[in-house]
Amino acid sequence: MQTIEAQRLCPLDLHALAPVPQKILALGPDHPESLAWLWANWGTTWPVRHVEEITDQESPGSSAEGQASLALRFVAADWTPWRIIAAVRERWPELEFSLAVLPLVE
Repeated sequence: MQTIEAQRLCPLDLHALAPVPQKILALGPDHPESLAWLWANWGTTWPVRHVEEITDQESPGSSAEGQASLALRFVAADWTPWRIIAAVRERWPELEFSLAVLPLVE
């Protein structure tokens, strides 16, 4: 059984990468200023959801030999969280990202 703390961990926590200011959080998730901040800083208007690690067999990309990789599947509003990915690339240029947009199938 996982601990409560382990259950709360998210492998792609946008708020951990670019925290939403308290004054924006206080407005609520549907306030126009909140949506504008999220779009400007994350490139999507809500946190990514249903984040899960996927196996090498499921992953559309692959890493070069000797390099570590992590493949994630998630659902995002609007599009990918492209602005936060651009900020992470700038902050940590040694990281490489590969995105594949897949249709949402229910």
